[in-house]
Amino acid sequence: MSVEERLAKLERDVTFLLMVDRLRVSGQAAMNAEIVKYLVAQGQDKPVAETPMPARSIAGLLNSKIESKLLEKIDISEDEDAVIVRPKEYLGGENFKKIHDVVGPLKGEWISEGKKGYWRIPKAT
Repeated sequence: MSVEERLAKLERDVTFLLMVDRLRVSGQAAMNAEIVKYLVAQGQDKPVAETPMPARSIAGLLNSKIESKLLEKIDISEDEDAVIVRPKEYLGGENFKKIHDVVGPLKGEWISEGKKGYWRIPKAT
């Protein structure tokens, strides 16, 4: 392995460890979701089977990952089997992407219903 390759690997490993340290306050389930996202982005296989997160962990992660100014523009609620993130107003492309980037790794999907569209994130069963 060349010096450049070893430095690149070291940089990835340090980035990974910093991410794990930052996320440990978010709870184990949230950390697992972020670790899986990171490993997949690095082209590695998922280390463990993904399981849905409890609603309380999902809401906490959303509140910690989405900036407060943007949180004011959405409602976070839950139904029987999912956490629902519904815009209160038109978000625009940039804000939509910011929320989608947080919701996506949680297996969230955008449900397009015109002006009544929302994200749906499955809860643990």
